[in-house]
Amino acid sequence: MTQLADPNAQDTAWSGPFCVERHLAHDADDQARAIAGWTQEYDQLTPGRFEGADDVLGAMMNMDLFARPDNYYETLPPRYRSLTAATLDQAARATIDPKGFTWVVVGDAANIRPQLDKLGIPIEVVEAP
Repeated sequence: MTQLADPNAQDTAWSGPFCVERHLAHDADDQARAIAGWTQEYDQLTPGRFEGADDVLGAMMNMDLFARPDNYYETLPPRYRSLTAATLDQAARATIDPKGFTWVVVGDAANIRPQLDKLGIPIEVVEAP
C-alpha cells in the first residue's frame, strides 16, 4: 500500500481493489462530508440554528404548535445549565414506566439467555427466519 503523504490533506492510497482515503476533519460536518453516504444532522441552540429564513420559520411554527412563548429559545440555555443529575433522574422516574418497555436483544441465545434469565423478567425467543 502507498504511504499516505501529508496528514493534513486529503489523500488516497490504493491496495488491490481497495481504496483508503484520509481526510482532515475540523468538525463533525467535515467528518460527515468525508464519509460516503453519511449525513450529519443535529439540532443546536446557537445562532446557526436560525441561519436561514426556513430555519426561523420552522422555529416559529414549532413555538406555535407547542404553544411556547416568543422567547422560548432564549430561555433554553439557562434552563439546561440549571439541570442536575438529581433533577434529570427525578424527571425520568416520573415520566418513564419501565413496565412499558420492550427490550429487543439480538444474538446467540445460547450465550445471551443465561444472562437474561438472571433478570427475572418474561423472555420471548423469536427464531431468525
